[in-house]
This record gives sequence, structure tokens and C-alpha cells, in this order.
Amino acid sequence: MVLSIHRNAVVVTALALTVLLASSCGQRKIQNVEHESEANRIIDVLGEAGIRASKREAGEGERKFFEILIDGNEDVAASAIQVMRDHCLAESPPEMPEGSSVITTTQVEKEREARRRKLNIESQLRDIPGVTCVRVNFVMPEDSSIAIDRYPSTATALVTYKTATFPLSRERVAEMIAKGVPALKAENVSVDLLQKNVRPLPDYRAGYNVAQIAIISLIGFLTVLATVSLVFILQKRRQQVLKDGPIEEFGPIDQDAGMGDTSLLHGDRTDDRVSMN
Repeated sequence: MVLSIHRNAVVVTALALTVLLASSCGQRKIQNVEHESEANRIIDVLGEAGIRASKREAGEGERKFFEILIDGNEDVAASAIQVMRDHCLAESPPEMPEGSSVITTTQVEKEREARRRKLNIESQLRDIPGVTCVRVNFVMPEDSSIAIDRYPSTATALVTYKTATFPLSRERVAEMIAKGVPALKAENVSVDLLQKNVRPLPDYRAGYNVAQIAIISLIGFLTVLATVSLVFILQKRRQQVLKDGPIEEFGPIDQDAGMGDTSLLHGDRTDDRVSMN
């Protein structure tokens, strides 16, 4: 009975250790992104905030995407989502235009090209130190073959930054945008620069460290308990073996066979006495 109780204690301890280790080393998915470059940007921004993140490829072909994983509990995941929102990284990109009976293939290609240019320009502006969010909208130049009086290409940009000062002027930002759109002149680009501090993160590290210490302490306690239980089981088994005595290798002795040998011995002695007389 005692041995079975201690065996159960060892099994429960092993299961508890497995669960604790799995929970302390788990990862959580917080976002799916279409491009690997965007995934790398998210990982970099989260790393600057002290949050460890990684990416994992999923899907195949045109449906391929990347999952963003973070190491930690729910508090860390909430902080990661806050950082992504403050840097406009948790938003879905513009939908990919698709053809139909009304929209021709040429129109779809133009819309897809405009989408690629928009994403490329915003990605380029995000590389400026201190930039958190970028919004760029532009109007592609009208096709000259169907328009008599073409309207010029124009663009607007809203750039939010978290540093005290912005390293570039509005004119320089307008030039960068104009170079990414055909027939777009820098004078037709409107740029607004907005300084905005990011929200402070909650002090999840203190609670996370306390949780880690508690887990490590509990793991140590369960390890000691498992060791003591194992030693107790081994001692009980040894005492049981000593109590039962050694195991006989050749089986029990046949009493009848022993008596037969004795009578033969006595018979031999009697014959010797008769011969001597």
C-alpha cells in the first residue's frame, strides 16, 4: 500500500514537471502577415520593446503567409499587440484587386501596381529612425489615350514619429514619395509630420519574473519530493527482500529423497559390521 502511494507520487510529480516546463516554454501567435519583410519589421520593433518574437512560414504558393510568435504569457502577448498597434503594424494590408466581368484585366493590373507602390513607399518611410506610423495615398496619372484633359498625379502622406525631432524635412519626404510614383511631382505631394509618443508598456516583466521564480521553486520542490519518494521505494524493496530471505536457486529440497539417502547410508554401515563379525 505504501509503495503504491509513493509510486503515484512519483508519477504525479513527473506529470507536474512536464506541464510546468511546457507552460514556461510556450509560444503564442499574435499576428499573420503577408510578406516576410513585414514579419521581420514586427520582430525588430518588438525586440526594441524587450519582447522576444519569431516568425513561422505557413501556407503554400500565393496563399503563403507568416505567423508572428512571441515567448511569454498573456500579459506579454497584450504588450506585444499594444506595441504593434502603436507602430501601425497590426493592420491588414489593402486587399488584392481581382478581375471580374466588369473590371478588365488591364484595370486589375493597374490597381495591383498601385497597391505595390503604396506598400513599398510606406515600407521605405518606416525605415526612417523614429517613425511609428505611415499613411500614404496617391492618385495615379490618368491614361492619356482616353483622357483629353488629364489630371495630374497627386499624393498625401501622414508620418507619425516618436522621437523629439524628425530627421528629414517635409520637402525631402515629398521627394521620396514622388520618386516612387510615375509622373508624380514633389510639389503635388502633401506631407504632414506628427510627433506622438508611444504608450508606456505595463510592467509585465515584474510579474513575469515572479512567475518564473515561483515555477523554478516549485520545480525544485517537486524534484526533491520525487527523489525522496524514489529512495523510500528502493529502501522498502530492500527491506522486503531481506525479510523474505535469499531466493534459492535450485528449488526446495525433496524430503523423501533426503530420507532415502539416509537409509542407504545406514544400510551400508550395517553391511560393514556384518562383514567384520
